[in-house]
Formats: sequence, C-alpha cells, structure tokens
Amino acid sequence: MGHRVYLNMVHTFLFRVSIIMNVKSISVIGGIRRASRPDIHCRDVSGVGVEITVSLNVRSGLPYPPGVRERTSMDSTTNGIYRHEFTVLPASVDGNGHVNNVEYVRWMQDVAVMHSDSVGCTRATQEAGATWVARSHRIEYLRPAFAGDRLAVLTWVCNFRKVRSARRYKFLRTTDDAVLAEGETDWVFVNAKTGRPRSIPESVSSVFELIPEDCAP
Repeated sequence: MGHRVYLNMVHTFLFRVSIIMNVKSISVIGGIRRASRPDIHCRDVSGVGVEITVSLNVRSGLPYPPGVRERTSMDSTTNGIYRHEFTVLPASVDGNGHVNNVEYVRWMQDVAVMHSDSVGCTRATQEAGATWVARSHRIEYLRPAFAGDRLAVLTWVCNFRKVRSARRYKFLRTTDDAVLAEGETDWVFVNAKTGRPRSIPESVSSVFELIPEDCAP
C-alpha cells in the first residue's frame, strides 16, 4: 500500500530494533511515513546485545527522500509486480561502509507509495476518505549494498484481509541479480479523520493484481 497524504503536522514516531549477535532479521513496529534522517540512540543490554531506539521526525507531503528518487531511476509494473531501479548514493552508507539498515525500511515505504500512485490506489483511497498506515515491517538482510551499486526493488501485494493488506519486497543488485534483502509490510486501512481501521472497499482493492505465494519473484 502507500498513501501520500496522512498528517498535516510534524509528528514523531518511535520504533525499537533489537540486534542480537549475528541475527540478520529484524522487525520494526510503528506507523512510519516519509522521514528525515533518524536520531539513533544505542545502549548495551547485558547478555542480550544492543538496543537501538530510532526517532523519526515525519512530515507528510515531503519530496521523495535521498536514496529513492536519486540519480537515474527506472520504474515499471509487470504482472502486478512493481520494479523501481536506482543508484545508491554515499549518503545512504553508514560507518560500517555499507548501506545502513534503516535505509531499506525507508525504501520499502517509498516504493509502496510509488506503486500505489501508479495504479490509482492513492486516489481511490483519498476518495474513500481513508489512508494506509504501517502496522509492522519485517526485513531480512542477506547481502550488503554499497555506494554506487545499482539496485532494483520489487514490490507486490499479496492479499487483502478486511482492514489489512500484506505487501512484500525484494532488493536486487542489478549487475548480477543477487538478492540483498527481502521484506514485508502489514498495512492497515484507516479512516483519515479518526485513524480507526475500516473495511477496504472494492474501489481500492480492485486496482491491484494480487500475487500468490507460488508466483512471487
């Protein structure tokens, strides 16, 4: 899913990421919209690992952030699968010399909006007086990405369940089609004024071609 207009004020959303030893998969919970660079605070958790608290100052209606609409981008939709290509800029790289983990979550958010815009879901959602908010993000990091890499993000909608919908993502390096990361977002359809979940109307769900498990790329 994805929706361009949600709030007219600056809000702050917090989510926590726990990294334990060499675990590659994290789960991020929260309603994250377009965001500025995050404030990240770390503390050691004895016997567990490192707890990272990320604070995102979020404002609706901002341009696509760096790392998404950067350098030359290419977008296309084939059989319900939306593909967005872009070149990673140095600003996306952290102190470890590779793309920061949070960047992937941000890219997931933005390609969801791009896909939604391209098929008319954004307009249909606005006409219904509703919006989409993220209930949870799951991402598994498989290989690192670096500045200058050409990446392709594939995204597709898996299902609709009354007030929720699952969307999946796959990050590829275009030079060799290596899979760098895979992720999923659980989106919730809510009333734009009250923020309460509401049933997804056919005018919204019908704009997407659902991709079942056995047809996922």
